[in-house]
Amino acid sequence: MKKKAERPHYNMSQPDLVAAAHEKLLYLRRDLADLASYDVSAARLDGLQRLTTDFVALPTEDEGVQATAATTQAKLGARAAALGTMQTIMGKVGLLHHDRTPQYKAFGTSGLQSASDGDLYLGLVRCVRVGRAGLDTYAVKGLTAGLLDQLENENKVLLKQVGEQHDAESRAATATQQRLTAGNALYDELVQLCEAGKAAFVQTDAVKHADYVLYDAPAPAAPPAGKPAPKAAVNG
Repeated sequence: MKKKAERPHYNMSQPDLVAAAHEKLLYLRRDLADLASYDVSAARLDGLQRLTTDFVALPTEDEGVQATAATTQAKLGARAAALGTMQTIMGKVGLLHHDRTPQYKAFGTSGLQSASDGDLYLGLVRCVRVGRAGLDTYAVKGLTAGLLDQLENENKVLLKQVGEQHDAESRAATATQQRLTAGNALYDELVQLCEAGKAAFVQTDAVKHADYVLYDAPAPAAPPAGKPAPKAAVNG
């Protein structure tokens, strides 16, 4: 069975989640003696600290985006190089046969400028194969084995760069899921601990009770002048 994609359990940003965890951890350690009867222990708070530390240590989504962008740029460079060489070859072929002839069309290069990466790769393989088969015919117009070898090598580079781009995209998607999983674990534990803190002080200390209210909402629209922005409490 295919694993379902992880979804965030929280509405706040990831930096805000980390900030909230650090803040609430200070209150939890401060009130540890009062929270002992609510299943809150020093070991459990150490566990919350580890969840926070592990979450922060994970690669950010932007790192994955930038890594993917770098491989995409490299792939586009490989495409441009291969297509440039292909055009040079077909320019020499066109000196003997115009682009509507069966001989020209046999190279299969029509539409490759906008083809998918896979179709481009296969099309260039065909171009090299047909070029080598007709090398004696087109040598008089400047087609050489070296030029065909160059296109073959550039096509191999293209294939390599396509693979690296796909790998980068896969790594980025996996890292995103790992970060969501870690963030959800951190958030879920933080909510439970804050609920314990609220329960401990709901009847005895309004200030400490407020310390454990966990605000979890997207940033609200700018309020009218003179009025504070409202906040939504996930456990309030």
